[in-house]
Amino acid sequence: MPDPLQEGVRHLESHREELDKTVWANERLAQEHEVPFIDLWDSIRGAADNSIPMKRFGFRELRLGLPKSPETLKNEVIVTRFSSGGDILDHASWGKWLDDLRNQGYRLSQCEFHHSQFTPRKEGSTSTMQSVFHVVNDRTGGRWILKGPLQVQWAAPAGPGSRLEIVSMDASGMVMYFRGGQPAFSETPLNPVLKRGGASRLLVYDVDRDGDSDLAMLSDNRFLRNRGDGTFDASPLLSRPGQDVTTGIIADVTGEGIADLVQSEGKFLVLHRGMPNGTFSDGQPIAGPSPDLSGCAFTAGDVNADGSLDLFIARYRNPYFGGQLPTPYFDADDGYAAHLLINDGFGGFSDGTELSGLSGKKIHRRTYGASLIDLDDDGDLDLLVVSDFSGIDIYANDGKGRFTDVTATAVDERSLFGMSHCFADLDKDGRSDIFVTGMSSTTARRLEGLGLGRKEFPQHDEMRAKMSYGNRVYCKGDGFSYKQPQFKDDVARTGWSWGVVPIDFDCDGDIDLYIANGHSSRKTAKDYCTTYWCHDIYSGTSQYDPVLNLGFQKNFSKGISWNGFEHNVLFMNSGGTSFHNVSFLMDTSLEEDCRSVITDDLDGDGRMDLIIEEDLAIPEANNGHYRILMNRWKGQNHWLGIRLREEGKGISPMGATITVDTAAGRLVHKVTSGDTFRSQHAPNAHFGLGSTDQVRLITVRWLNGHERTITDPAIDRYHDIRP
Repeated sequence: MPDPLQEGVRHLESHREELDKTVWANERLAQEHEVPFIDLWDSIRGAADNSIPMKRFGFRELRLGLPKSPETLKNEVIVTRFSSGGDILDHASWGKWLDDLRNQGYRLSQCEFHHSQFTPRKEGSTSTMQSVFHVVNDRTGGRWILKGPLQVQWAAPAGPGSRLEIVSMDASGMVMYFRGGQPAFSETPLNPVLKRGGASRLLVYDVDRDGDSDLAMLSDNRFLRNRGDGTFDASPLLSRPGQDVTTGIIADVTGEGIADLVQSEGKFLVLHRGMPNGTFSDGQPIAGPSPDLSGCAFTAGDVNADGSLDLFIARYRNPYFGGQLPTPYFDADDGYAAHLLINDGFGGFSDGTELSGLSGKKIHRRTYGASLIDLDDDGDLDLLVVSDFSGIDIYANDGKGRFTDVTATAVDERSLFGMSHCFADLDKDGRSDIFVTGMSSTTARRLEGLGLGRKEFPQHDEMRAKMSYGNRVYCKGDGFSYKQPQFKDDVARTGWSWGVVPIDFDCDGDIDLYIANGHSSRKTAKDYCTTYWCHDIYSGTSQYDPVLNLGFQKNFSKGISWNGFEHNVLFMNSGGTSFHNVSFLMDTSLEEDCRSVITDDLDGDGRMDLIIEEDLAIPEANNGHYRILMNRWKGQNHWLGIRLREEGKGISPMGATITVDTAAGRLVHKVTSGDTFRSQHAPNAHFGLGSTDQVRLITVRWLNGHERTITDPAIDRYHDIRP
């Protein structure tokens, strides 16, 4: 007898094949036309001499752009734009040109090709390939980024099944960035103690109070004590390690003035009290197993003004597992319940979710991140929740720990595949803004351009452009007003993005952004994204489905990628009005699939470094490792750093606001947790001052209203500020 499960999968595949031939016929044609570029991309990555596959790539002519007058940005970055009217190369001239460049020391280091637009025509279709080329000159050290649309004209097909031929490619719409000299960052050799297994969770905190940030790798029960120069001594984090650790936070939940460790161990939330010698005690369960408190998002703060830190924890429900899918994909509320745990003042917790007003419809999001932070500057902690297959939710605190959903009035567009977030003054108006990472999809944009969709799912198609827009930035106005700024498109499309950190890498006073990218890089750059947008968003429900489960397993076993081989992004802020991706110029454009990002001054030199998690997803590589990029910037800008610590008696860094006033304006930093992705920053603040050599005032305002000011502080050093 036929296996009913296999029969179900065959029916599923047959149905999808029929849709591909009818509803999605032009999308299938688009996929066929992108194959030559995918093959080129794969060949370039695999070649010892990648000029060989480039010379073999077939076309009749390539139209280069005519360079316009270059524009010089800060940090010696030169931008050149092009217009039509440049040289036209035939295929033979193209090969000679590549040889000449190679002989002069130029080498293609990285590239990407994304088929963003397709127009089918009988006389020859056209494509737009959004392309990126990262080039280095091995003799001079100069680096170039060439990116933008490559307009492709295809020949009319000779007949069914005939070979596709490129008539012409026009590169005149591309933009070139150049910078000579030493890049800003240098990667340290991989340290075996930075390999991880199990769930990723990296906490950065000065546990031993010596002024240097240490690292806690929870799933590996590993503590890395900073020697002060960005190198580490490894030891066990706990004498009796917990099992199945999924999340955690370092903060003083007992009110004793020493930071504790609270982590999810299985379904329990377990407290490890901080000890005076910089260690943590054996665990004491404080909540769970009902409700299940294994988590992903974790944040701490005093929500009810009683002087003790409360906890908000939310879980992520993986799509595809068991054949279930987020339903609907644009506003899913079919995950696991989140919980607000109220502290009794001594490290004991009770579930306050319902009494706080958070137990309503949106509490079952598939949540990746959340932060308790004062969003309206009224002196209490509000709640930002970032969820996949949905977007952001914002809850206002009445000051007594009761929350109201204000999302609809707080932001002008909430929808995205929410991954992580951060807070920083990006537009330089002295107020803290919100940045949220998402997933920008070339496939979705292509389908929009083709006008394709399923008429029986009108809302699915209507939400496609909003959900696939990418990252979103919200600049603060008055109260709970956050609007997307004019520069929003500058920072939107970075691929499948995960962790994000604000980092003033050049200490000029403009907050830059570093973003980790890439989902699943497999054997080929051929992308699963088309299957997702043409089929998966319309398939299945929130319930487990064995047929879909088997069908998904077959698809994922084919070795194709999903947003693979994307590069990490460093957005350089230009005065709070525009952003430029200079990642390759600064040697931070990692091609591997990355997840969490942390920024900290690991060697205390006033330059912010990066810790980046690379996700390997293979057991023999311990699932992943953390890579450290040290900031070696040679600029002469000034800076100032502030370090806070747990004080007890209701005074915690969590929720504190730090402002620095100079002749050039006000700088602001809000201490929170739950930002970036599955990580925790140290409760420190770093401010780039640019050429300013004097600070008028530092103000630290703790959440309980206690305030400390320092007049005319010394610059180019850290200040340990106590109440």
